[in-house]
Amino acid sequence: MPALDVIGLLLEVLSWVGLGAGAVLGIAWIAARSADGGWREVEVVVVPGIGQDAPVARWFAGDELHERPLEDDELAKLEAVGDDAVAWASGGRLRFERRSHAARVLGLLALILLAVGAVALAAGLILSLTVG
Repeated sequence: MPALDVIGLLLEVLSWVGLGAGAVLGIAWIAARSADGGWREVEVVVVPGIGQDAPVARWFAGDELHERPLEDDELAKLEAVGDDAVAWASGGRLRFERRSHAARVLGLLALILLAVGAVALAAGLILSLTVG
């Protein structure tokens, strides 16, 4: 089998897999973003925990005061205890990223696979037009 035929076959497989899997992951990304809705931006005050080792985050959501201890990785993102921070809340839940990690990973993987599929499709078309 000539080398150009092998390259053409490889490009076709990459285009089908890239575009197909990218489309499926794109739909999953849309579903994950839809399911993740309802988070509102809130202002968080970080105070030292009373009788606890970890500082506590306090915020208002739904006309109620909420609080919870901060994790070590969340505390590392903040400037200092006693400062205000911006976070996103949904009822009594709080996070410091606008979008969930799962939605970001799905979106990035979908974008990468779609790009690989599109480049492979274009290269396969160019190869078929130039070689004959």
